[in-house]
Amino acid sequence: MKVEAPPPQEKVCLFVCVRILKPGDTFGFESLVSEIPDISLSVVSNNAECVVISKKLYQNCVPPDILISLKARCQNFPYPTSHAINDTLHNQWQWFSYKKHLLKDTLYTSQSLIAERMLLTKT
Repeated sequence: MKVEAPPPQEKVCLFVCVRILKPGDTFGFESLVSEIPDISLSVVSNNAECVVISKKLYQNCVPPDILISLKARCQNFPYPTSHAINDTLHNQWQWFSYKKHLLKDTLYTSQSLIAERMLLTKT
């Protein structure tokens, strides 16, 4: 199936699921405890309670043993690579494009059948 890029004037917003958080999970500590540069990620949720603390304040106030514990937890759930994110975006775009074409084809077929039935009932 051919994947078409959206026209320049049409903006499409896609979200990539990086990780599903469970009760007690943390988000955003990776840049505090690793050498990776800051990554711009967001939590999108209907029911999450988030506490936002500045990086500088946290680094100044957290005990060293907590940082060690966080580093261990973050190594178990590293951020995905940019290649993995691009693959996910590509798959989502293919699915979006497929659904769009399928809907158009279905509507066209449905309208054609309705028109055909109307012609048959008139004769």
